[in-house]
Amino acid sequence: MADENGRLNKLEEENERLKNSVEELSIINDISTAINSTLSPEKIIELIV
Repeated sequence: MADENGRLNKLEEENERLKNSVEELSIINDISTAINSTLSPEKIIELIV
């Protein structure tokens, strides 16, 4: 039972790390899309902030 709980905890931690990575990559993608679709520095700064 302890081994199962340990594995479950590791999987939950890895799942949380992956969720965070997906969120970060989504933000980077949004910024990249904005940069590629506009030359307006104001819009780019607005998206980043």
